[in-house]
Amino acid sequence: MSDTGLTDAARRISIQLTADDLARANMLQFRRTIGSRRTVIRLVIFWAIFMAIFLLLLSLLGDISTLLPFLAIYAVSTLVGVFAVPLLVVLSFNGRAARKRFARDKPMQVPRTMEWDESGYRSQNQYGSFIMPWQEFIRAEENDRYILIYSVENFRIIPKRSLSDGQLHDLMNCMKNSNQKLVK
Repeated sequence: MSDTGLTDAARRISIQLTADDLARANMLQFRRTIGSRRTVIRLVIFWAIFMAIFLLLLSLLGDISTLLPFLAIYAVSTLVGVFAVPLLVVLSFNGRAARKRFARDKPMQVPRTMEWDESGYRSQNQYGSFIMPWQEFIRAEENDRYILIYSVENFRIIPKRSLSDGQLHDLMNCMKNSNQKLVK
């Protein structure tokens, strides 16, 4: 029996993922990554280097003072483009890529049993099992539909639709009490 009153059996659920689950989990990961300070800094540095090279090439042509209004518009539009292009690529190809990956990944297509307790996470299906203590996970992300827990840079998808409110609360408490990095 857990601190929240759940029995061991209540800490065991069956999960059946779909290609849509994978696509939505990828979008959750992308949103968190593109909004991270590290990614924003990298994109701004990329933009600054690109603009410096562009200005250097223009200056080789001669006097660029007449082009300043154009350059200001160009600088702003390329800055927007640096952030918009990755978003457009992900929005355009994520669904198809997730369906292809899901079709190739047979273990992802079959139902799996997931269990948790204060010590860690366990998952099992006909292809094998995965066991990891909470302390070994490096981070977790969630939205209204999913919890993603990361080991190195691979993530495990936990659809919230598979959990009752009590199970969700218990799972989050186990994660938080065992690894402060996972739940804020």
